[in-house]
Amino acid sequence: MPSIFDNCSPIQERAAAVAARAARKAASAKPGTIVVVDDDIDARDALSEALRDEGYEVFLAANGQEGLFLLRRLTSPLGVILDVAMPIMSGLELHRLMKATPALADIPVMISTADPASAPPGVPLVQKPVSLERLLAAVAALF
Repeated sequence: MPSIFDNCSPIQERAAAVAARAARKAASAKPGTIVVVDDDIDARDALSEALRDEGYEVFLAANGQEGLFLLRRLTSPLGVILDVAMPIMSGLELHRLMKATPALADIPVMISTADPASAPPGVPLVQKPVSLERLLAAVAALF
């Protein structure tokens, strides 16, 4: 049976082998780490389960203060899914602190709230109640 490399030069053959290895590595790589910050335990659990099923590593926080604690200790989180209205520290306050902290400022944030008017301008939004299918599509596109 002929090989795909039969009519290739050694350089083309090597390039094709490197590309194939890179594709296998990318396909097996974990999507990354997402921090879910929401005071609603049922929402946190549902998001966590759906994201883990997609291969993400997920860390959970019940309020902005816990979220900030996690973000300062994690290496390279892929993104944050953030509720707005929470006790202790709101999602808006956490978002403001993230933007003011150079080490956290570039981490993408997605807002998950029942009140879209409360979301910061320009921040991607998924309205509650959240459709997990829509959320996963938005996460894949943003993060």
